[in-house]
Amino acid sequence: MHLAITGFNPILLWLVFYASRANFAANNSLRSAV
Repeated sequence: MHLAITGFNPILLWLVFYASRANFAANNSLRSAV
């Protein structure tokens, strides 16, 4: 798993990770506001 991550583009991996986290937080705030 670790070798697969380091072999992959780490910047792209972090972009996907933070994008999914931001989307999850936005969905939670939207759901709690309604």
